Amino acid sequence: LEGHGHRMTKRDIYTYRLLLALIFGYWDMVEMLMEELEQYGSVDLSPSRGLLRRSLRGLAAFKVARMKGNKKHRATGKAIVKEVKKDVKCGNGNAYPFYLMLRAEESPSKERYDECIRALARAGCVNFEAYMCERAGEYFLDRNDAVWGEYYMSQALVLYEEWGARGKANRMQVEHSKLLESSDLQHRTSTSLRG
Repeated sequence: LEGHGHRMTKRDIYTYRLLLALIFGYWDMVEMLMEELEQYGSVDLSPSRGLLRRSLRGLAAFKVARMKGNKKHRATGKAIVKEVKKDVKCGNGNAYPFYLMLRAEESPSKERYDECIRALARAGCVNFEAYMCERAGEYFLDRNDAVWGEYYMSQALVLYEEWGARGKANRMQVEHSKLLESSDLQHRTSTSLRG
């Protein structure tokens, strides 16, 4: 590919690489991809493709801002939340779960995580539901709340397996073996299955 076709293909590849880097926690790669995707802006002929790219950039911006205290990334995340909120107001029904997901990462709380996880389950977004359960688990573990941390991490594990992300599920079982060994994973079903 050359010219415009090459540029658009590169944009889409970087978007999906960003998704994988977020899921697997490759934070240096996340930062590099955020910079690469910045040049494409938010405008896209396909509303769903633009929504996905913006949402991933927003999730990445909030995570990196929390990890490194980077105000530029936090500002990027906040700007993306405003853009996605406009999509919701303009009637893009697909944007609502992504808006809730970004709000939960912007200002984490149990209520916000639960609200976005339910919306993602209803929308059938198993991959993002798993990711947000994992983020909620990390949120509670960082606050030394092992009970809620275990609950959300075990839900994330079930959802990653349901999505078919066996590598991620195996990695979670190794990284959180002590936490997850007490979970009754065999009897739990994901919220997307219940939805």
